[in-house]
Amino acid sequence: MAQDASSINYLQKLSTLIEGYQGYRSPKQRIATAELFEAFLCEKLKTILKIIEERYNDLINEKKNLNLLIPLSNMIKNLTDSFHYATYERSQRLFFLHEYKFFWPDIEENLCKIDYTILQYISMLVDKISRFEEESKTRFEDFSAIILMFRDKLSDRKKFIYGINEKLVPVNQLLHSSINDLRERHISELTFKNISKAIELFPDRINTYMDLFQAIYRYSSYYLRVNENIPLMDFFETAKLFISKYKQYINLLQQFLKRVRFETDDEKECEAYLQERIIKAPDFEKLLETLEYAHHAAEKKQAQRKEKEEIIRKATVEYQRGLKFEKELRFVEAIALYQITLSIDDKYPEAIEGTERCKKKQKALPAFIKAQKKIYLGQISRAVSLLRKVLKKAPEFEEARAILEKLEKPKAP
Repeated sequence: MAQDASSINYLQKLSTLIEGYQGYRSPKQRIATAELFEAFLCEKLKTILKIIEERYNDLINEKKNLNLLIPLSNMIKNLTDSFHYATYERSQRLFFLHEYKFFWPDIEENLCKIDYTILQYISMLVDKISRFEEESKTRFEDFSAIILMFRDKLSDRKKFIYGINEKLVPVNQLLHSSINDLRERHISELTFKNISKAIELFPDRINTYMDLFQAIYRYSSYYLRVNENIPLMDFFETAKLFISKYKQYINLLQQFLKRVRFETDDEKECEAYLQERIIKAPDFEKLLETLEYAHHAAEKKQAQRKEKEEIIRKATVEYQRGLKFEKELRFVEAIALYQITLSIDDKYPEAIEGTERCKKKQKALPAFIKAQKKIYLGQISRAVSLLRKVLKKAPEFEEARAILEKLEKPKAP
């Protein structure tokens, strides 16, 4: 946005009066000018304040013209206040200093005009302080009035800069929360509603687009890395939302770049970065097609997995029933249930093993029953012999093994 003649005149006058004064067009110029102007004012204020304080002390020591102490005291207070208005906490002017381009046209003109007015007041004070010895209450009151006007103008300048911050704070808060959502992968409609609100507040603000596309570029790999091998069931809607909004903001960025003029080196550097984001933007239609394909593949895999899980669940129920019968030595029923298990899932390994195990146990069962009768009759050696035959036919017959180990265990003397 071009400067008008009045703004250029103020800037030219100021750069003549203060060496190094560059104005507020770019962040680099703005930071340099803010620090230079602040240092210039403070130096002049210190000189003036020192002279007034010395004169105040002289009057006390000399004990004459004491009626001048009150106006001098007021001058010292107002000059001290002026120091406060002339300086800024860096946190309070952060947004003001680092904006790439101001988005309302009169901001530099107003600031230069305020600076020039302040400089006129400081020149008047410097001129009058040189004749400060020609003291009178009327002269001091005139001098005090100039200090008051000077202080008020410094206050206006501070309010003006803080006013810029107040306009920018809500925009930056909206962007900050949205960028955090992108980084933490918690995006929702609210995320993009906040971004849209920030753009709506200042549609021609470079920093909004810079912050937005730097964040999108940094975190897009997560949202755009889609293929059939990634589980997309929970991710699909989020990725789809991101892609659609990304496309929308690219369109807004293109309109912005056509609408706004870039003049300073800082602005042109931003323009180059934003143009690169357009050039390197993904093929959104192809990306959505890939996403849809990946989602379909994921849905199919999930359906297959659920079907498999249901088969395993049903087979496990029958297998557990068969295992219960096996423990009760009801091997025929156990084999039948293991076969039902295999009819549901023909690759259920425990059912295959259980069937073979029960067949061996079934063959050894008559000998096991005889061994139990011999134990009942007290024929322990005969029972041990029978149990060994059982285990030879069916090594998996744990019930027989447990009884045999108990019989063969040496008795305590």
